[in-house]
Order: sequence, then C-alpha cells, then structure tokens
Amino acid sequence: MKTNFLLVALLSVLAFAPVMGQDDSKTAEEVKKAVEQFNKAFLEADVVSLAGMLTEQYIHSNSGSAVINKINWLKYIKSRRRQLDRKILKVKDYKMRDVVIKVYGNTAVVNALITSSGTLKRKPFLSAIRCTHVWVKEGGVWKRAAFHDSKLK
Repeated sequence: MKTNFLLVALLSVLAFAPVMGQDDSKTAEEVKKAVEQFNKAFLEADVVSLAGMLTEQYIHSNSGSAVINKINWLKYIKSRRRQLDRKILKVKDYKMRDVVIKVYGNTAVVNALITSSGTLKRKPFLSAIRCTHVWVKEGGVWKRAAFHDSKLK
C-alpha cells in the first residue's frame, strides 16, 4: 500500500513537472514588457510610475547593503531624480541583456545582466551587475515584488 502511494505521488509530480516552471511565451512577453517599462522609468527616475510598478511589500537588496522596503527605495529614486536634474548623475549607457524569464503561474523570476556607464559627480563610472527580480501579477498588472543584485565589476 505504501509503495502504491509513493508511486501515485511520484507520477503526479512527473505529470505536472512540464507545467511547473514552463515558460508561457505570452506571459513571458508580458513580463518582458513590464521589465522594459520599469527600466525606462528607472532611467528617468520617474517616482510616480515606479511606485505603481512595485508591490506594497516590495523588498530590495544589493550586494553591499541592507534590505530596504518600497518607501525607502522610492526615497532613493527621488534622490536619483535630483542628481539627474542637477547633472550630478549622467547615464550614458544602460543595457539589460542575457535576460531569462521563468513563469510560475502569476509569478515570474527574471535574471539578467545589467551594464551601465556615465558620470557621477564628474567622475566616470562603469558598472556590471547580475540581478534577479521576482514579479507577481496583481489585479491583472505585473509588479516587481523583489530585487537583488551582485556587482560583477
């Protein structure tokens, strides 16, 4: 009896394995568009747009910082906006590539390489990070729920 139960459990897992984690191309495309819109708003430091693209319980972490919540991340974006307006920060190039999107129902995991260059306080910078985002679909809209990055150089 125990063997039959284990066999049924194993077959159930195997039956659903192709569905779990499978990329639904239409959904993955929706997520990709949401990520692109997010990146555009980030480059422009558009606080209003970004606020609507984050879940209320958003968490954000970088390789060298503590975890911050939505409110504190948006404060950072406001500061970034001031830097852009005052020409303290100038972004010359910002690219996301090697994008991998895995869809799990109303959740998606996005991994990518982001490179950027420009000047900060008149000093040139060049950045390369590997990042992972978690996106969730809330009320028919894809929102970023979590983010983490690690510097590559």
